[in-house]
Amino acid sequence: MKQFFRGRKIALILVAIMLLGVSTAFAAEDAVKVALNDFYALMQSNKTTSDLNTLTVKVLENTKAEADKEAAKIFATGVYEQGYDNTITKIIAPQEAASKIVQEKMSQEAAPLQREGSLYKALQAYKLLQQQKILDTKLLGLTREEAAMSKVRYDAGVISEADYIDKQITVEAAVLGLDQLNLSLASAALEVNRLAGTEFDTMPDAGTSEIAPLPSSFADNTKKTDWLASAIKADSGIFQQTENLRFMDLRIKTAKDFIPDTHSRVIEMKRDREDARLSLEDSKTGVEVNLLNKLNEMATALDKLTLSKKDLEMAKRRMAQAKIRLDAGIYGRADMIGQERAVLQVEFDIVNKTAAINSIEVDLRMLVGVKVTAE
Repeated sequence: MKQFFRGRKIALILVAIMLLGVSTAFAAEDAVKVALNDFYALMQSNKTTSDLNTLTVKVLENTKAEADKEAAKIFATGVYEQGYDNTITKIIAPQEAASKIVQEKMSQEAAPLQREGSLYKALQAYKLLQQQKILDTKLLGLTREEAAMSKVRYDAGVISEADYIDKQITVEAAVLGLDQLNLSLASAALEVNRLAGTEFDTMPDAGTSEIAPLPSSFADNTKKTDWLASAIKADSGIFQQTENLRFMDLRIKTAKDFIPDTHSRVIEMKRDREDARLSLEDSKTGVEVNLLNKLNEMATALDKLTLSKKDLEMAKRRMAQAKIRLDAGIYGRADMIGQERAVLQVEFDIVNKTAAINSIEVDLRMLVGVKVTAE
């Protein structure tokens, strides 16, 4: 056996000599054929890539023009590609498999955060409907009071029958609105139960129906760079794209040992690599834009909430003034009802804007991978 391999080595050396000297006894093409036979023999006996590289050097140690010519002939047989594919199978493929495991783990870790955020927002929507029902019930009481007063005024001949009927229709519309709101509450309860994994025919355990503001984790705008880094790190899609780009670089680097740079396969790999790089940059830009948009939404929502609180102060002042005038006999009850309705509507507007701010806060937390603690 040793004599066999010694003979093989001698044969390889002879091949190199033939290619170096380009002797008149053997044409360069014949030398290439002999070299190819040795290539295949090495590959069939499971020789390592380094062996192939060594033989490649021996075969191509000639003038550059002859080496390029002979390399093209050898490559045409697929020998170079077989060495490349073997390297991919032995070295890069196991790394890709390990990377996929990490990607799967990231997806599994992100799923509970997404479910928690969705559940919190569903509970907020359910509570908001409850607050809407409280408001509409109070408004219905005021509307019925107005309708009763219109009945008195109609009997006294102060208003027309059309005006009286219009007030009755307003009451009926408000009652119908409450019925529709109850249907919406039932639908919202189903969504909460679905996300919470509870029975569909049970009412959600939402605690109090009051909507309290979530503590903001994004008040310090000097940390935008940190938030963006966290958002990119938390994005499993960006991680996958980054890994794909890394493995493309490894494949291209490996190809340099086997495949000429001018070959179509290498050109295609480089083109795909550039497409992947641009796609990754687009994804990172998308995350940054999404983060900045959410931060702008938060700032705008906070400004709107501040304005609504000022509106509430003014509405309460007007109601207090109306109460004074009512007690003095200057205002009638109808004027007071209008002020009470205005205060109720602004109070609900504040609740609505608070829920919107909480929703944006939850979106931001999910974006940067921070746990959302539902009430």
